[in-house]
Amino acid sequence: MHKSSTNCTNGSYIFPSPYFAYGEKIKTKVIAAKTTTMVSPIHLILFGSSSVIHHGDHILLDEWIPLKMPGQTAAVLCGLRKALEELLMKCAECPNISTNLVVSVVCSSLLSNRSLLHLLLTSITT
Repeated sequence: MHKSSTNCTNGSYIFPSPYFAYGEKIKTKVIAAKTTTMVSPIHLILFGSSSVIHHGDHILLDEWIPLKMPGQTAAVLCGLRKALEELLMKCAECPNISTNLVVSVVCSSLLSNRSLLHLLLTSITT
């Protein structure tokens, strides 16, 4: 991580997640990420992986990033990812769609999926 990044610390702060996304990479004597933001495993599954494989008590993202997560939780998140992608495609096909309708569809989907609703509620409270 580049020393000018706001996430660069001298070891005094421990981030809740060890994963970061970067927007700018600088190559001098070493390669460093300058524009960074911390991401959680949920972010990685929803927006940053192309494959999710279940292996016992953990999952493997893109065949190289191991995450300790129950397979059922990963499956629910993969289902949410598919639903979000479909919703995004519908919004792209019909840009005049009401944002209220989009919010309504998302909320009704969340409320109808008990596993997803439980996952979101427990992740907020813990």
